[in-house]
Amino acid sequence: MRTRTRRGPRHRVCPYYMSRDNLGRADVIFAPYNYLVDPATRKAQGIDISNSVIIFDEAHNLESSFGDVASFELTGQDLALCLAELDKCAVILENSPGIVGAELTLDDVVRLKSAACTCDRGGAWAL
Repeated sequence: MRTRTRRGPRHRVCPYYMSRDNLGRADVIFAPYNYLVDPATRKAQGIDISNSVIIFDEAHNLESSFGDVASFELTGQDLALCLAELDKCAVILENSPGIVGAELTLDDVVRLKSAACTCDRGGAWAL
């Protein structure tokens, strides 16, 4: 990488993108944990780990990396917007029973609203 960083400006090439473009031809890849543990990041970066040997340096940090990948954060505003959208869905479903192609039922909306309210009160999200 040092060589690419040194040569990049001279050849008017970004070392990061040049390295990324060469991933498919590399025998060894050094990458942060999130590039490997998050399937979406792997896909976005073009990293295929099938038939690969993966060695993690400081593997004791992996648990938190997996937790970060599998978790998300909802704000009070996110939940308020969610509840408002669910109210709109409920009105549509109540006024138009038997909508062709509707994947959501009124019961589904009620369950989702209940879960969102539980989450808004600091509870765990459970359906």
